[in-house]
Amino acid sequence: MATVQPPPIKADKFLANQSVQQQAPAAFVLQPQAQAFVRSAGLVTQQQVYELVAAIKQDDLLTARIAQWSDLEQSQRVEVLGQLISLQSRLWHYPEPLLLPVVSSPQQLSGFIPRTPLNGRSEVYLNLLELEKQPPLVQLVLLLHESRHAYQLAQTEQAPHSDLAKGFAAGFAAEQNINPVSFGDIAALTHEYEAHQFANWVIGLLFDWQWYLPSLGSHLSQFNADGSLRADLLMWLDQPSATPLIDRFNQQLRKQRQQLGY
Repeated sequence: MATVQPPPIKADKFLANQSVQQQAPAAFVLQPQAQAFVRSAGLVTQQQVYELVAAIKQDDLLTARIAQWSDLEQSQRVEVLGQLISLQSRLWHYPEPLLLPVVSSPQQLSGFIPRTPLNGRSEVYLNLLELEKQPPLVQLVLLLHESRHAYQLAQTEQAPHSDLAKGFAAGFAAEQNINPVSFGDIAALTHEYEAHQFANWVIGLLFDWQWYLPSLGSHLSQFNADGSLRADLLMWLDQPSATPLIDRFNQQLRKQRQQLGY
């Protein structure tokens, strides 16, 4: 007897899709099942952003190099990126990932490869060939984003029963099992939402909120020139509306899609 396959799920390629997110609701910050994660992350992310910025500013040479980022040689930038990876792992006591600056033709700018028994260490890679086509600070913000995943993964191992760790674990699992492809669904994954917000927040504080690239995360993880979030998910939770969170998010995404020219 032939197996009857379920019909394919129809999903928008840019907006967030309830049909996708309902398959693993704890993995997406717009779903009620992830609210405990969102509140926990709101506290931890803010605290650690300021801890990292303070630690950077205690190192005069590192601070100066970051301030002069656009003028640095590529070899100097790679050295700074390595310092930032080491600094974060020391601050929050997790295994330091390996930085892999690669020169390759695929268009993916960066990536994170989790630690396995085979490779021994998590890996953060940056595609220097493609990044040369981007504004110089993209390297820095993507390094902060990708290395944040190493911290997140460590939480799933060190404190697996916390709301934070359970949210990260759900996000990592959904990324593998559901493989969402729309910009909105990916940006709403727990670990992507938090990593984008962490990286954009650090960069904002280091450069006085003068730098903004609309493709790096959604408005939930991006900041205005005054340091406020472009769309504040915690505020949405504290001020309920008849409009579901995912619909409010998609309203923001439509604005963002115009900015990106999609």
